[in-house]
Amino acid sequence: MKYWLYISVFCIAAVSCSKDCGDAAIPPEPGRNVREFDRGDTLGLFTVARSGGQPGYIGDITGLINTPYVFDGRGWNSATGQEIFTDGEGELDVYAYYPYDSEMGSVEGKLDLTAYPFDVSGDQSAREPDFRWSASVLPAGSEDVISLQFKHLFCRVAISIAGDVPDGTEVYLYNILTKAYINLQSGTAAAYGGTGSAKGVLQDGVYYVIVPAQSVPAGTPLVLGDI
Repeated sequence: MKYWLYISVFCIAAVSCSKDCGDAAIPPEPGRNVREFDRGDTLGLFTVARSGGQPGYIGDITGLINTPYVFDGRGWNSATGQEIFTDGEGELDVYAYYPYDSEMGSVEGKLDLTAYPFDVSGDQSAREPDFRWSASVLPAGSEDVISLQFKHLFCRVAISIAGDVPDGTEVYLYNILTKAYINLQSGTAAAYGGTGSAKGVLQDGVYYVIVPAQSVPAGTPLVLGDI
């Protein structure tokens, strides 16, 4: 039986800064609002058959593997013609993520879906740094539309500059971990590697930078403005 994919987005990640301990914490917490998807956005989708009510392993070749779905402004359509089916006998886990990567699960270095590498360094206005993930269970024999509720695996740091800011000012977040391994099965992200930098995106007078959750040693210089 065929089921069409329906997306509803709920934001459940934000950034706060702890001043009660020696280090500054950048943890994911509830409360951040972000835009919905735009026309042309593409997400990747996996389906995995459950066994005895327990999740199967994501990437099992019996299900959909990284199938791209494209938003046309009203709904989501498979870019390859592959659709979600169930035989009516067993449950399916449906995993989705954004932004889409055609190499996920098929190219060396990206084969392990429990440790998918993602990097937010550089100019964040030039690409999508906000990694979103969703998982839901499709009951056996269900004829319901599939609803995917996305969560944000990274954090958004807001940087405000007091006073008049000249046009063209660029703001960077330095000395931060910009890389993370993402577990597509559990929906978790773990920062790794050395420190780097990311260029903020200006929205309504505030610069925003998206980074993996992490702790930064007290006294570390973080923000640099280029006027």
